Amino acid sequence: MTERQPSVTESPTPSRAFLDVVRLPDGRFEVAFTQGELRRKSYTASVELVVRQALRAGGIPVRTDDAELRQRCLEAQVPLL
Repeated sequence: MTERQPSVTESPTPSRAFLDVVRLPDGRFEVAFTQGELRRKSYTASVELVVRQALRAGGIPVRTDDAELRQRCLEAQVPLL
């Protein structure tokens, strides 16, 4: 029997940490570190800073609808949800 591998498009499990990122109307990014019930928000001005934050956190996945950020995550090999 083979073990099923999770898809990068699956929803995160409650215990799995990820960054939930939204681009705000003023161009900044709201970055929420999310793990279960824990949710810590921060704000940053650029796509590169979001990618660096994900990499510093051990390459945790990023969930976002922002096309520019999704492309940069793919280039930097940061997992996407």
